[in-house]
Amino acid sequence: GGGANPAVTGVLTARAILRYAQETFDERELRVFRRYLEQASFDELADEFALEGKQAAEAEVRRLKERLRARFRSLE
Repeated sequence: GGGANPAVTGVLTARAILRYAQETFDERELRVFRRYLEQASFDELADEFALEGKQAAEAEVRRLKERLRARFRSLE
């Protein structure tokens, strides 16, 4: 038999990741992460969430992604 459809697997993984984020991130973290997923720039994130500039926004997103990566080791 053939393997699972990678696109379907990707969608299922994305759903699992979002569900996990909703359960573990606080409300603000979840908003930041959602905006990041919507392709908001780090400058936009800094403005919208009153972060100290682009670097702070990048650091925040990296921290959230690390928390997800710890749970979903297959993400790379």
